[in-house]
Amino acid sequence: MIGRAAVALRARAADLGARVPLLAAFSRFAMATLASASLSFLLPILLHEWAGLGERTAVGLSFGIAYAFNFLTLRRLVFASKASLGRDLWRYALVNALFRIAEFFAFSALRSAAILSYAAALLVVLAVSTLVKFFAYRRLFGGGR
Repeated sequence: MIGRAAVALRARAADLGARVPLLAAFSRFAMATLASASLSFLLPILLHEWAGLGERTAVGLSFGIAYAFNFLTLRRLVFASKASLGRDLWRYALVNALFRIAEFFAFSALRSAAILSYAAALLVVLAVSTLVKFFAYRRLFGGGR
C-alpha cells in the first residue's frame, strides 16, 4: 500500500516537473540547499567529535566539501549543465564570491540602519540571497532542465 502510494506520488511529481520545469528546478534547488546546509552543519561536528580533527580543521575541510558538493549538485542534478567543467567552475566561483560580498554588505546595511535585529537581518539576507541565487545559477548553468 505504502509502496504504491510512493510510486503514484513520484509519478505525479514527475508529471508536474515536466509541465512546470521552473518549479521542478526550484524544488531540486531547495533540496540541494537543505542538503548543503545540513552537510555544512553536521560534517564539522562529526569530523571533530568522532574523527578527532581540530575544530578549525574540521570546519575548514567541511566548508571545502560543502562548496564542492554545492557546485557539483547544482551543476549536474539541479540544472544539468552541458558546459565544460572548467567553464562552470570558474563562473560559479566568481558568482559565489560576488554573492558572499553582497550578502555581507546587505547585512551590514540592515544592521547599520538598525532596521532589523542581528538574527532577523541575517535571516532576511540569506533568504533573499538564496532566492536570487536560484535564478543566477540557473542562468550560469545554462537554463537547466
